Amino acid sequence: MSKLQNLKKALNKDEIIKRFKQLETIIDKDELLNYEYKLLQDLQKLMVQKDAKKLDSTKETMEYNKQLEVVLGHVLMSEYLDLLEVVNNDLQFIQSVITNEINADFE
Repeated sequence: MSKLQNLKKALNKDEIIKRFKQLETIIDKDELLNYEYKLLQDLQKLMVQKDAKKLDSTKETMEYNKQLEVVLGHVLMSEYLDLLEVVNNDLQFIQSVITNEINADFE
């Protein structure tokens, strides 16, 4: 079995990733949770765009924070966002290791 296949297998067995996928499935099926999460993402985009253009994003930040409270009020969403951060950090670490190994091979 290749190293990539081993990595995929290990990731699919990881309890955090399993739980993340379970929550994702539940959230995808719940129209209200889905709507509230997508609204949060849209507000985040507006906030980031204003910040990137060095415009006043006070209103957008307040709206984002209000919506974040709504989303975090759902136990599943709170757990989902926590796990999303963990999974993203793990994937960034894996990417970094792979990149370093590839670069080492070319040196």
